[in-house]
Amino acid sequence: MAVAGPDGVLLVDKPAGVTSTRVLGMSKRALGSLKAGHTGTLDPFATGLLRPTIVLPASAASWSPRALHSVLLHEMAHIRRGDLWMQAAGNAGCALYWFNPLVWFLHRQLAAEREFLADSLVVQSGTDPRHYAHSLLDIATRTLHPLSAQSSTALGLS
Repeated sequence: MAVAGPDGVLLVDKPAGVTSTRVLGMSKRALGSLKAGHTGTLDPFATGLLRPTIVLPASAASWSPRALHSVLLHEMAHIRRGDLWMQAAGNAGCALYWFNPLVWFLHRQLAAEREFLADSLVVQSGTDPRHYAHSLLDIATRTLHPLSAQSSTALGLS
């Protein structure tokens, strides 16, 4: 199944057994496009300034309900706190002042703080810190040693 957005993004729920390259080629031919790429991700993340979306790896289907809930709380914390806007502002700062190492350093430090604050909000919501840490470790372990190529799944929040 494929859903096209007004911003030129085509969200594809890739079936098992079909390579990303093949789906990309079919999409390019069907849309008459010369350029295309994909975001095949193994990490969950939030994206979109005006229409925030949480993107989960296909492996999220095998996560425990508590782990999935914790990850969604973490990504929702980024959205609620306006972290996506702060990331965009930091990216703009790095683009404008690409020559200044202090700007890049601050951008990395602020990104680490945003992650720390999102984790803190998950724990403050009542999630057991040890369970949350084990869930993150389990997800990271699966990311470092994936069993197979995985496609991305998106959850729209508009």
